[in-house]
Amino acid sequence: VGDAVAAVLRADGHRVVVDADGPAALRRAREIGAQAPGLDGLLAECTLIAGTATTGPVLAPARLRPDTRLVDLALPPTLE
Repeated sequence: VGDAVAAVLRADGHRVVVDADGPAALRRAREIGAQAPGLDGLLAECTLIAGTATTGPVLAPARLRPDTRLVDLALPPTLE
């Protein structure tokens, strides 16, 4: 799902930023043309976040800025 969302956003000219953890995820981020500043950097830079992880809740709602919008496509949900 994440690759598909990234492809659509990149095709529309948007910068894609991902939370990639580990060498394989960082390699995949580069392959799809995404930046990977780490979760703290992502949360500081982005006001529109698409949750696409399949690993379960990974983000505490309190970490989101008040102006952030989360489109949660993940199962289980992104928020803890």
